[in-house]
Order: sequence, then C-alpha cells, then structure tokens
Amino acid sequence: MLLMLAVLPVLPALPGVPVLPLSPRLPVLPVAWAASPSTPYPGAIVTLDSPPPLYLAESFTYTESGPPLLFSDQPEYVRGEGILARGTFAPGAWRLFVYHVNQDSGLAKYFPVVVRNLSDKDVTVVVHREGVRGPSTGYNWVGQEALRAFLLSNQPRRIVIPAGGWALLDPVGLSRPVGENQLIEGLYEGEVDGPVEMLVLATNGLDDLEPDRFHPYEVDPGKNMRGTFPSADRYVELEWKGGEEQGIWLFASGKYYDPFQVGRDELDGNTRMNFGNYGVIYHITLRLRSEERQRVRVLFGSGSGCGFAGAIRITAGPQAGRVVRIPETPRRTFPGYGREMSFLAQFELEPGKEVVYGFDFMPPGASCLPALLVVDPLPQETEQ
Repeated sequence: MLLMLAVLPVLPALPGVPVLPLSPRLPVLPVAWAASPSTPYPGAIVTLDSPPPLYLAESFTYTESGPPLLFSDQPEYVRGEGILARGTFAPGAWRLFVYHVNQDSGLAKYFPVVVRNLSDKDVTVVVHREGVRGPSTGYNWVGQEALRAFLLSNQPRRIVIPAGGWALLDPVGLSRPVGENQLIEGLYEGEVDGPVEMLVLATNGLDDLEPDRFHPYEVDPGKNMRGTFPSADRYVELEWKGGEEQGIWLFASGKYYDPFQVGRDELDGNTRMNFGNYGVIYHITLRLRSEERQRVRVLFGSGSGCGFAGAIRITAGPQAGRVVRIPETPRRTFPGYGREMSFLAQFELEPGKEVVYGFDFMPPGASCLPALLVVDPLPQETEQ
C-alpha cells in the first residue's frame, strides 16, 4: 500500500453491547450556501492559481476513541497459502481492513476472513458497514470504491456462530478469485456479543478453510502494516478565523500532531505501525468565522507526490449525508499534489456568525498520503 454517513439502519443492540456509534450528527446551522450556476459540484476538480503552500500547514489536536482495528497488509504481495493476520475481539465493536495482491504466477488466490467463536456458547457477529472492491489491477479504483461503499449506507446483517465453531465474515465479496497482480480490498465494521478471533487467510481454493490447517505468514520484526490497533477513530476540531490567508491542514501525515498508530501483531507478538493510518476514520469538524462579510470555499485533495483517489462522507453543512468521491468529476484520481483539488462547499460568511462544516475521511487504500484540506478565501466579487 502506498503512503507517500447517510445514517445507517441499526439493528437492536446485542445484549450487553452498545450500538456501534457512527459519526456524531453536528447541528446544521443556518448558513448562506453560495449556490449559483457557476458553483462546482461537490467532488469536482477546481484549479487554483498556485499550489497551496504545504509548509504553512497548521497543526491540530484530536481525541481518539472507536473500535479496535485489525489491519492486514503485510505481506501486501502474497505468494502461497497461510494466515495473513489475526485479531481477537471481546464483546463490543470492531473494524477490519484487508488489502492484498496475488503474486502467484498463473494461479488464482482467495483472501477469505474466518471468524472463530472462542466461547462455549453461541456468538452473534453483526456487520454494520462493509465495502469490498476488486479484484482488479486498477489499484486506485479499488481503494476509492471500497471506501465509498463502506461510507454509504448498508443493511446490517447477522452471523450466528455456534460454540467453538467458525464462519466466513463475507462469503460473497472475499470469495472472488484474485488473479495474478490483482488487488482485492475489504473494509468491515460491526460488533460482537462474545469473544472471537478473526483470521485473514490466503488460500488457493475455498473447499477446505479449516483454520487449523493454515500457518502464519512470517513477517520480519522491523516491518509494519499488520496487527491490531486500538481506537480507530480520530475526532478533529479545526478553526478558520477569516482573513486573506488560506487555511491548510494535512491528514495522515505521520507528523508529531497526527502520528501513525502503533499496535500489536497477534500472530507473532511484535509491535508494528500502521504507516498511513489506513482504516482510521478522521471525523473532521471545521468551524468558519470572519469579522467581515467574506466568501470562502472548502477544498480537499492530495498533499503527496503521487496518485490519490478517495472519498468522504459529509456530516454537517450543505448536502450532509452525501458520500463524495475525491475527485468525483471529470476524472476519479489526482496525479498528486498541485494546483488541482476537489471542491466540497462554498459559504458566504457573515460578520461574527459561525458556520460549521463536517466530514468523515479515511485514508484510501492504494493512495499516497497525506491528504490535504484547504479553506480558500475568494474575492468578494468572484462567483466561485
């Protein structure tokens, strides 16, 4: 992997397990949505006069919570059969990110996820959200569309596993044969009412998936991108207080104020890093205010030197609930950092009145990072 919510229907909570929290619904304040025939469509590519100066990117603070994340991306390019990742979950919420490429020449491969019941009674697993794309050699497309599907509304489903038994987490999406050099990505989130382990497998067939016949893939202690990582949600509050200067922020940068997560590999006990915070949802709240009447637009895009194709879910402000590709049109990828960014929203700020805009973002698989958020002040006479 490169580095470089419509409200969901929720099943009744499992006994003793709280319903998995989604992004908080921020109040949608009365604002002047600066719509006009020339206002771009959310996700549309706009071209700035010059690239935003990344050296002026502002730091931020965040609070961390949310479900533990099992991340499976090491080895990314897979030969042979075995267990790619293991995570154990007690009663409560969980999240899973599977990202693998088949590197066996001329041989199809499968990457199913087995969920094994570790208790002496039935366990119920509920999947609240899921997004699977691939197999494909269009890696950016896979990463973008898997994330978009995950952020869109899903119909929750239940899996009941008998004591000591096991079941496939996704008998459809992750049962597709993956050809040589093809990528498959799966994003899942849900809850469980008893102790389970999740095993991400690489196998040449689906006839015999008995977990005990597979052996773990060995990964050197110094490598990253595999393991269980705590608290896979970051809540970020940003402010822009008017003026002529752009507001600039970078996400999933690994900088001191937004470090990469550190977790534990449950196959070998090693400490590993999630280099890119893949699978982590950034719940971003942007507060805009100015001491004078001012028109601004909110833009999102790439802060790195190679390809980026992502998606966000708008949680507050115009078109709240909408899932937007970054970029959406006229093409679906950015070649990297530069003058081009995706338009998200445009506001006419009134003196002393605050506007709130919010969105959820997850670093997309196959994309270079960090991601870039810009508040761009416009001349008052300019329509966009």
